[in-house]
Amino acid sequence: MPGVTIGEGCLIAAGNVVTKSVPKNCVVGGNPAKIICSTNDFLNRNHFYNLNTKGKFKNSEEKKAYLMSIPEEKFIKKELLKK
Repeated sequence: MPGVTIGEGCLIAAGNVVTKSVPKNCVVGGNPAKIICSTNDFLNRNHFYNLNTKGKFKNSEEKKAYLMSIPEEKFIKKELLKK
């Protein structure tokens, strides 16, 4: 949007509509976008789940085999929606 600035080091969730300026080092999400937390808080909470797989595998089959061998505790689980 015209006149809106996004500060350095921000994470903006996909598909958001940012209607107001965002200060540096913030995580924003929602429509309209709102500040959720600081970038440092986000990184500290999610560091455990970083599997460092970028660039380690020759093809997707190797990566899939690696991911399938990891204990389930290393993955974020969401409850299924009930109909």
